[in-house]
Amino acid sequence: TAALEELEKLKERNEALAEENEALRAENAELRSKAEGLEKELGDANDKISDLQKAPEPAPEAEKEPPKDDTVAKLLASDKQPQVLKVYDVKAKQLKGKAVQPHTIQNLLSLFANMYENKAQADLVDDRENNHRQSF
Repeated sequence: TAALEELEKLKERNEALAEENEALRAENAELRSKAEGLEKELGDANDKISDLQKAPEPAPEAEKEPPKDDTVAKLLASDKQPQVLKVYDVKAKQLKGKAVQPHTIQNLLSLFANMYENKAQADLVDDRENNHRQSF
């Protein structure tokens, strides 16, 4: 009789464990389906992040016509000496009628470098003072 009672207790415990096992299996299946849904959401979120990280393509701008610069025409019409000649202290009247003497390459490059440097400094001053930049 004690063995039968022990056997009955084991059967009852086995049935309780079987029910618990079924409940755990159902919970496991539910959690797996939630995990699949979350993985899909994560993939979609990663796609959105990668799309946002890509640089947007700039919209094509319509080509603008460069503004007409009549500074040269004004200088030629006036008796004023061009600014470039003032910077290098060259008097146009002294050059009139004289033969052209070619510069060495180094002198020519130095002259161009100085002109660009002075132009850059003038542009900085014009920008600082909110004036229109002068053309070469």
